[in-house]
Amino acid sequence: MRSLSSELLRALLVVLVALAVMLPVGLWARGRAVDQQVLRWINTDVADPILDLLAVLGFILGSVWFVLALGVAFFLLGRRRLGVSLFLANLSAALIVAGLKLLLNEPRPWEVLTGIRVVGQPLVGQGYPSSHAVVAFLTTYLLIRYYAPGWPIRAVLYGLATLVALSRVYDGEHFPTDVLVGALIGLLFGYLWVRLWPWLEARAGRRGETG
Repeated sequence: MRSLSSELLRALLVVLVALAVMLPVGLWARGRAVDQQVLRWINTDVADPILDLLAVLGFILGSVWFVLALGVAFFLLGRRRLGVSLFLANLSAALIVAGLKLLLNEPRPWEVLTGIRVVGQPLVGQGYPSSHAVVAFLTTYLLIRYYAPGWPIRAVLYGLATLVALSRVYDGEHFPTDVLVGALIGLLFGYLWVRLWPWLEARAGRRGETG
């Protein structure tokens, strides 16, 4: 296994091609009429103090720091392989997405539209794609792959990931397109990671034996 397996190479190719198509299409769709209408409906028309609290919960659950802490917790509770995998997957994804956001540096909705309600501390620039959505859907994908729970648990996990994504639109920090693309990136990265992680473990094991 010195070289990448054919399955891993295929997965990498699928992800790269999907990103090459999805990112430009999302950038083109971002902020257009439908995107703005959905944004204003979620951000303004359904605004409510209870939803403000749910948005705060979504912000916390989708924070990379929360998920990294979750990985550490799994490690300390004896699920070491899962903990390390969850930690490294989210750290890697967060760094990649941070680089994309810096490169694109797209403004956030409240910076370019009037009447957008901002919940919490407003952030400037780097609005595309949504890193919270990436983290939420990547983590959900990995937890389901590692635990293989029944459909009720899967529905709950994806429901929480959707809450994270919608909370960022509700907060006025992202267009719907931002979180949709972010969710797809999270799923794509999860699809790649479950094939990359065993290869990385094998490489690390061989180095330990020769060391």
